[in-house]
Amino acid sequence: MTTLKVNYIDGDRVICEDDHPRVYYVLPEKGYISCRYCEEKYARKGVDASERHDPNWENHTLTGGSAKIAE
Repeated sequence: MTTLKVNYIDGDRVICEDDHPRVYYVLPEKGYISCRYCEEKYARKGVDASERHDPNWENHTLTGGSAKIAE
């Protein structure tokens, strides 16, 4: 069984910029999202991140690794 590595973030937005263009994501209320470039996974702290939850992929990107909380 593969262990899922998820980056837990305080807040609901994250910036990902690991050897690719900077992208901003809004984290879902449950589950996790994956960066479209590097596949890093992000979830809000305190949520069950056992499943991917980004059915409306484009809606999670504000504009078009290392991560930090978006301000």
